[in-house]
Amino acid sequence: MESLGTIGKAIDYIEENLKNDISIGQVASAIGYSEYHFLRIFKKLVGLTPASYIRKRRISEIVARMETDSRPICDIAFEYGFNSKENFIRAFKAEHRILPTEYRRTKNSLLLYGKFELFPTDSELLCDIIDLDPFAVVAYPSDEEFPPNFWNKYNARGLSKRLSGGACAVDYGVCRWSAEKERLDYWIGIPERDAKGDKSGTVRLEISGGLYAVFKTPAATHLDFIKTVRRTWEYIKNVWLPKSRFERRLDYELECYVEESRQFSETIYVPVKIKKNKRREKKMAEIIKAFREDAPAMLFIGKKYPDFGGWWGEWFANGWFDEIERAMDGTDAIRAVWENGGGYVGLERRADGNMSEYWLGMFTPAGTPVPDGFSYIDFPAMGFGTCWIYGKENEVHNTSGCREKLESQGFKLWTDADCCTWESIPNIV
Repeated sequence: MESLGTIGKAIDYIEENLKNDISIGQVASAIGYSEYHFLRIFKKLVGLTPASYIRKRRISEIVARMETDSRPICDIAFEYGFNSKENFIRAFKAEHRILPTEYRRTKNSLLLYGKFELFPTDSELLCDIIDLDPFAVVAYPSDEEFPPNFWNKYNARGLSKRLSGGACAVDYGVCRWSAEKERLDYWIGIPERDAKGDKSGTVRLEISGGLYAVFKTPAATHLDFIKTVRRTWEYIKNVWLPKSRFERRLDYELECYVEESRQFSETIYVPVKIKKNKRREKKMAEIIKAFREDAPAMLFIGKKYPDFGGWWGEWFANGWFDEIERAMDGTDAIRAVWENGGGYVGLERRADGNMSEYWLGMFTPAGTPVPDGFSYIDFPAMGFGTCWIYGKENEVHNTSGCREKLESQGFKLWTDADCCTWESIPNIV
């Protein structure tokens, strides 16, 4: 685990310099890695780019200081590199979807990022296997892609007591994968028996019950509660499920606790079934779906290169993907790009059957302003032939047969059509 130890040193360097200017090059140099190698290993082990990790850590430290420091928020934020109160408020709201003043008033649980550490895989969380009785939940549908941000709104706006008519009730986060929409649906509410107040804007969810694995998250404070919840989900997914005789079944997953209790521990219910003796495992990358989809007019913003080369590293090091996302019209536009198969894109431009140009960048909505230093390509509304490839990271990029797969399904392809590749990163609750 040499890379893990080395990234640990990088984390230490970042922690020691959270109040100073930190460049990716400085951190990479401190651990003896090239920037490109550092970026790939850091993202793989930590789950965030270094820039995102640093930003989240700074905001988290400021929130922690707000608990004990009576100085104005702008003074605390300035220590951590935010040059104005407005910049900090903008960053805080982008991270948590509520204002710092709303948080200070309600002291609700936020997803704060402490110093990175791997969840100890030799730790054991107690698990009960139960036969859950059916019941119903009256809940608000989430308008956020990231569930903790919707919890922030739910708690800050007092929606639990609005539903209950003022009484204290157990809050349920309910989630289920939608195969039709190919995304996670999420709701928050209370049991129907307790919903004696204003139910406007809610839906009724019938929890059918059945076999569930039940976990209790470790004790926490309101500063690290959400992080503890996420680490518990990671434990369930990466440690408990692979070792157990159970596997997930498609049904509602539940997480419930009482915010008002200030206990900061929740119960997680995972629908399970007994594993079959023989399970099919994918041994190599393969095309799992090929289809045609219609896309609206788009603007591809990026930079042009003479060949494939090692250009990805400098994009992460310089934060160029972040610049393009900032140019889009808010969070909804960015979310739409990712949900529609966008993201970080490598684009081949072809002529006479061969690659003539190689671009890195992102598809953006038509009309997005092009940041200084970037070029663009206008894409009219058109049909795309798309292949989804499943496999290990070092295998999927070498998978061949996409053109043949599409043609076998009756699609007529342009000989010199542009070809795009991107990486799909699943959301984890």
